[in-house]
This record gives sequence, C-alpha cells and structure tokens, in this order.
Amino acid sequence: MNQVTLRCGRCGREAGPEMLGCPERPLGVCPYELHQQVAARMKGSLGCLVIASALTSITAVMLGLSAGWLWAGLVELILLGGVLLWLLARRKTLLDPATGATWQRVALLGAELDRVVIPQLDQLDLRLEPYEPLMLPASVAALTNESGTPLTEAYHSAMQAGWEKRVADLPKPPSWDGVYMLTAAFAGLLAAGAVEVYRGQLLKRGFKLRRLGMADQEETVYLVRSGAGAEAACGALEERIVERLRGWGARSEAVRWPFGPPIYDLVYVLFDADKSTPGRWLASLAVDDATERGLGRMVKGSNGEAAQRPPKGMVERVVRLVERLAGHFEIDPDAQHLMDAQHEVVLDLIDQLEDADRDFAAYFRAETGRAIEARHEKSSSD
Repeated sequence: MNQVTLRCGRCGREAGPEMLGCPERPLGVCPYELHQQVAARMKGSLGCLVIASALTSITAVMLGLSAGWLWAGLVELILLGGVLLWLLARRKTLLDPATGATWQRVALLGAELDRVVIPQLDQLDLRLEPYEPLMLPASVAALTNESGTPLTEAYHSAMQAGWEKRVADLPKPPSWDGVYMLTAAFAGLLAAGAVEVYRGQLLKRGFKLRRLGMADQEETVYLVRSGAGAEAACGALEERIVERLRGWGARSEAVRWPFGPPIYDLVYVLFDADKSTPGRWLASLAVDDATERGLGRMVKGSNGEAAQRPPKGMVERVVRLVERLAGHFEIDPDAQHLMDAQHEVVLDLIDQLEDADRDFAAYFRAETGRAIEARHEKSSSD
C-alpha cells in the first residue's frame, strides 16, 4: 500500500496532506474533489456508541466489584474517552470524477486508521444490442405464465435425483427470484445506455484485530453510474434503479463511494424499507407494472404439470400450499405473442451480458443475491 499513491496530473501533488490543502481547489481548477465526514455522522456510529457505552459500564461494574470502585471509575473514564475520541475521527476523500481515481482515509487526531486507494476506473464495454426492438421494460418482459410455479417441479426433480435439499435451497420461480428480475432489468438498462459500469482495483489498508495491527487488502470493485440514456429508462424497477443512481450524491453512502455505488450498495438502497421477502417484492414491481399495462395479472392457485399430481409427502403439501397462496402470473391471451417475443429478446440480452464479461456477470449475480439476503436477514431480526 505504501507504494501505491496518486498524483495530480495538473500540479503533480501527491494524494495526502499536499493534495488535501491544494491551493488550486478553491479556484475551481483542481481536478480532484474533496469530500469530508466526521465519524459521528458515519453509518452505524450511533449504534456503536450505544454498544461501546454499555460495554464500558459493564466492565466498570465488574472491575468495581473485584478491584474497587476507584479503579472502576478510572477505567470508565479511559474507555469513554476512547469512544469520544473515535467520534472525532474524520473521513476525507479525494476524487477525480473524470478518471474515478480515489484516495480516502479515516484518521483520528492525524493518526491513520483506514486508507483506500482506487488508482483508476475503466468503463466496461457492455454494449448489448437487442436483435429486435425492446418494446417493453426488460423486467416486465422477463415475466412468463410459469412465474410462480416451478417450485413444486424443482422439489420433485430434487427427490428423484436423490438430493438431500431443504425447500429453501431449491430453485426459486422467476416471480420470487429478485436476482433474475434485477439481472433482466439491468441488461435492459445497459442496452438502452441508461447505466454504465466501471471496474478498478481497490487497495485498502486497515486495522485488523486478529493481527493487532494494520493489514493490506486488494480486491476488484465494480461501480455503477447513470448513462446518457437514463432519461429514456422505462419500467417501475428500471426507473427505481436509475432514480437511485441519479440521486446517489445526496445519500450518506456517497461519502464512502463518491464516484458511484457498487452493485451491493445499489441493490440494498432500492428498498424504501425492510421487506420480509425482498426478492419477491422487487419482482412485484414488474408484476404490478405489467398489470397496469394490461399485459396480465397475478392469480391465486398453481399451474404447471406438478399442480395436477397428488402431493407426495408432508413437505410437498406445504410447498403446494405456499404456491397456491403466492399465486402465479397469468399473461393476458391478447398479449401472449408480444410477451413471448419480448421474453426471448430479454433472455438474449442476458446471454450477451454473460458473453461480454463473465466476471462481471458472475459478480453482479453474487452481489445482488448478497444484498437481497442482507435485507431479508435485517427484516427477520427486526
């Protein structure tokens, strides 16, 4: 990390104290923007303060009972002093919007606690071209008559193959699969030029408790920004993605990621609040959108071949009940031809995304799933 640095292409100053105090920035000619945030306003700081205060109080009481209350009072003051000092920590970020070059550090009274460097960001060449015009939002075109039904078929296939799987591990139908719906929506936005993806190497140095010292870490990061075609984005899910990207600079998370959000952060902020079934809620945006367009509707009950067979065992009875309650999406007969044709276009766009950059496609699916799962766990614990 000590070998990695950033230098201003205009004046040659090195990232750090020299560039933080650049005299050309107030004049508007320095290419680097300066973003600052005190720890007291960092995400999670209030919760950390409450926990730290509780732990110091418990420690003081235990020490008072064993070693005397004078020592307990001294330890309490020292620990609380440490907490208050942390609240004085500051995060400072230098960003070149043109190249994405970023230098960021968290320091306490001048002592560095954490440093992040992104030397450069390169835009990925993800030009997806539909083989025929995309007349519908990709998220809507991703819906099929089978949306909501494959769970029972998946259960049968798993049992016939001798797999020991829990129901929760089985493949989810598209109407329940937020990763699938977001992949379709994102592919459609890429085809429209509404979003842009940038890749770079993130180099981080931070304190590691296990090592009782600083440790270096390097990883590939993908950041997203709205593109030239953002104004033309259509579809409830697609518009929500673009709206979050265009308003990113006003969010508290932007202090950490001023250039644009990583996939995980973008997906996480798509929700206005925690949802018990976040993947299904994301998909419901597309279902409601399709319903408003007169393309179909959600109906109660199951369809598909498995729904016609008598249930085998208690687990399948539960699965069948859940499926009936959840219902399935039913395409209007007059819209069947259009939906089928557009569905094939969307599947081709997803294949193009995979062919264009397999690493990013895999990363997108993994980070999307991780964000949806995090939302699910948060709603379950609340």
